[in-house]
Amino acid sequence: MTEPTPKTRKDLAAVLIAKAWENESFRQELLSHPKDAIAKIIGTKLAENLKIRVVQETPKNLYLVLPVKPGNT
Repeated sequence: MTEPTPKTRKDLAAVLIAKAWENESFRQELLSHPKDAIAKIIGTKLAENLKIRVVQETPKNLYLVLPVKPGNT
């Protein structure tokens, strides 16, 4: 049985993080080819003009992402 496709950005992030923590090869693919890795999870190809950057936090580096303001999409 396959997992359902994540419905929200928060759900997708949770799925990606869990899979990256449990599967080293997926983590590497997510870091080096994020669009391909994400497309496999959601089951569809992502737009060519969409840019995705995946960074990995370390004990000394913490990242905060400010999402697009609602209404600006």
